Amino acid sequence: MAWFLRTDSRDFVIIDSSETQPIPAVREFATSDEAVAFLREFFGDVFSMSELRALASERQFGLDMSGQSDHEIIATIAWELASGRLRLVGERPHDPARGTPGQPSEPDEPDEPEEPEPIEQPTNTVTPHLALEYKVVLLDKNLAQHQESSETKIYADVTRVEVWYSQTNGSIPYEKGATFSCSPGNAEVYRDEACVTKLEGPLTPEDIAGGKRMRLYLKGKTAGKFNAKFELKDPENGQILLADNPVQEEMGVVTLEFKLHQQDVTAIAALQVDPDTEPITTYYTNLKNKALPAQKVMTDEEKVKTGRLLHVQKDAHFSRTKLILKKLNAAEWPSGTDDYEVCLNENNTSGSAAIHGHEWNNDLKAFPVKVKVSDLKAADKEYWVEGKSAVKKLREVKIDTGIDRDAGGLTKKAKRNGDWARLTVVQIKEIKVDYTPVAGQPVKWDSTSNRFFINLAAGTDGRKITIRATLSEKLKDIVIHFMLAEDKNNRKTGNWGKNLPNTWKWKDISADVKHKDKADRKNIIHLSAKTNTDGYATKELQLSRFGGDKFHPGAYIEQDPHLCKFIDGHADLGKKKPVLAAHALTVYRRVWYQPVKVTGMSIGNLAGAVPKYDTVKVEMKSCPDLQIAKATAQAMNPQAIYKRYMIEKNGGNNDALVVSETNKSQFFNSFAAEADKPMKIPILVCDAQWDPDGNTGAQNVPRIPVTDLPGDLTTDKKILIPPLQGGDIKVSGTYTAWRKVLLVWVRLGGANRPLPNSCLSVNPSRNSLFDVRISKPDNFPKGATHIKIDNLVLKGADDFLGEYDPTTKRILVVHDPAEPVDSLNTIVHELGHSLHQVIEGNPAGGVAGIPRHPKQKDKGQGNHCRNLVNKCVMYDSGPITGSLNRYCDMCHPYLLVQDMTSFADP
Repeated sequence: MAWFLRTDSRDFVIIDSSETQPIPAVREFATSDEAVAFLREFFGDVFSMSELRALASERQFGLDMSGQSDHEIIATIAWELASGRLRLVGERPHDPARGTPGQPSEPDEPDEPEEPEPIEQPTNTVTPHLALEYKVVLLDKNLAQHQESSETKIYADVTRVEVWYSQTNGSIPYEKGATFSCSPGNAEVYRDEACVTKLEGPLTPEDIAGGKRMRLYLKGKTAGKFNAKFELKDPENGQILLADNPVQEEMGVVTLEFKLHQQDVTAIAALQVDPDTEPITTYYTNLKNKALPAQKVMTDEEKVKTGRLLHVQKDAHFSRTKLILKKLNAAEWPSGTDDYEVCLNENNTSGSAAIHGHEWNNDLKAFPVKVKVSDLKAADKEYWVEGKSAVKKLREVKIDTGIDRDAGGLTKKAKRNGDWARLTVVQIKEIKVDYTPVAGQPVKWDSTSNRFFINLAAGTDGRKITIRATLSEKLKDIVIHFMLAEDKNNRKTGNWGKNLPNTWKWKDISADVKHKDKADRKNIIHLSAKTNTDGYATKELQLSRFGGDKFHPGAYIEQDPHLCKFIDGHADLGKKKPVLAAHALTVYRRVWYQPVKVTGMSIGNLAGAVPKYDTVKVEMKSCPDLQIAKATAQAMNPQAIYKRYMIEKNGGNNDALVVSETNKSQFFNSFAAEADKPMKIPILVCDAQWDPDGNTGAQNVPRIPVTDLPGDLTTDKKILIPPLQGGDIKVSGTYTAWRKVLLVWVRLGGANRPLPNSCLSVNPSRNSLFDVRISKPDNFPKGATHIKIDNLVLKGADDFLGEYDPTTKRILVVHDPAEPVDSLNTIVHELGHSLHQVIEGNPAGGVAGIPRHPKQKDKGQGNHCRNLVNKCVMYDSGPITGSLNRYCDMCHPYLLVQDMTSFADP
């Protein structure tokens, strides 16, 4: 019995058996389950499943059962039997006695000799097949040569092809090999997708045995079209016929390329715009109009080894990198590929990027960006890539080009890495002043008030400030530029308290007193530094010498040079901002003052001077009082404690602190300089400052009645007893006693007698501080009624409101309870002298471009302001009628630019 699986056109022998069984012409099955049972019963042990699988894999039944299990193959055939598309037919070998199968038997007739019929030899028709994943192969640009040896190399994806054959009669199997070739040799052929084992020579019979599919992989070597050919070898068997052999497909090795761009750092570094213009707005205009050079194309080595640096985008402040997807060479592309798509892909280990169609506008595209081959044959495509999130390590964002097509045919996957480049996306997380106080040294930075004190080191050292920029990730060697962006209110009332005077021309003012954050003031690009292994960089910059100036510390990466043009508050240049510190810092000066006080004596208060200096951007800091015992003051030579009436008309009998030229140094004996307070000055507030003033002029007192004594005599000097010069008040003076006898004056007691010092005193109620009280001498001659005094010379004194001593660097101030405002002005005034006011010279203070103070004058007591209207605290005498009780508008800017790194010298 022979069983056949039969279609409309072909029979396939499944079982060849001589067993005698009932024979239906066609074995029919009502259900697929019935067919499954039959197949399992009659075929399970007779027909090898491997043979059945081979037939199935070759699609000998017109069915695609590749990849199916044994059970699935049987189920598929059973379903085809039940549906009638496949028939199971049983036939016996021809038996003349029985007649034709399915017909009634005829009576036996005599045998007649017959001519033997020729026996037709069975044949097997074998057809080669070639299927392509894509009709093109990506040309590998060998970018991997620029990768580090420790890296996993990145190559262009290869294209898969599959070759096999089908045959009509597996019982006469094809047992030869085949060849596969690419002509010309634009592509290399490999047996494995990793391209380790190259196809050498022909495919062996084992490679394609039974018509199994052989996978081969094509790697682009040279751009251009080629023919892929699969050819079966001669079967050397007359029963095996080759059909459509060889099979060929036109293919192409294609070039995909994009040009990635970066900033021309060298060209940008050479650009200059002069900031010292008049008016300053001219600088802003020139800076705005200064064109930056176009981004330049990166080399392949730069694309791979260096990578393109980007900052995480925020509010369109940061730049994008230009990416040009290059026009395709149509000659490389075979027909049928115009609907393929060239793709821009993103592949990140960490971090991410975003791609737009314009340099600044929001025209976001989604990855992968796809362009039809037909469109890219016509023209380049321009894109702009920006940072989206920061990488953990350098170059961990990758952009590549590849191809894709619609589904259908051989299963496929999108091809990648025809060209590729790496990106490093960073984010500057924080900008701040990098300052750590050092024990025993002055603290220059106050992070609470955001003030930087520039006068605590000599020269420009005090103005040097270190700014730190920290990345969100610890990335090393990222180039960061640092800037001190001027606040929009610098040189204006908002920050200075007064506008820059009209007579001061910014362009003429020396650069020595301006801030410095560039190697050359005319450069547009700022100073830079590279990040360390902890992901931060620091740079030392220099603040201006103008108290009240505010600066916004900022930073930008090397690839964002447009941010060098940032101008705070400018309508155009203020739009795109670098990363700025959370708070602006203010240029300030700091001076410490130490009150010198006598125990038990409360005289005035220095605190009122503090806000006066704050207006000119000087912070006055109080130190603990320097205490002097009252007994010590009393024991000084000369004494420092007097009754108040001595120094104040009708001042009363309370004690007063009187400081003089001869004793004042004794108050400061215990004053000590402190390294952490280099601008520290002692201030002694007293009730009076009286200094020795030579001797009075000689006076002769004509005879006066003794009964008029004690009486006051007015001299030409102020009188203080005991005198500040020490010793007795009297320098010279004699008296004689007189009596009138019979109209004749008679001198009693002989010649001139020295006038005793005990006769000289100060009347607590005297009408003038120039008065001295003269009393009747002891042992005055008896009977004398008048006294005459000759050549009376006393030690005189003079008083002052205060002083700054440039030799000893100390201040003495008189407090007058009757003039509290003026007393406060005196403190401010003397502090002004200690801080070089009123500034002298032309140019003022020796600073080029700062014109001479227009109302200064030295009348022998130091330089003073002679602005006669709205008088300044630096006016040359007091109490000042019409005083502003502050620095006048004329002096104010000079205070701002004053070098306060030291107190005034003699």
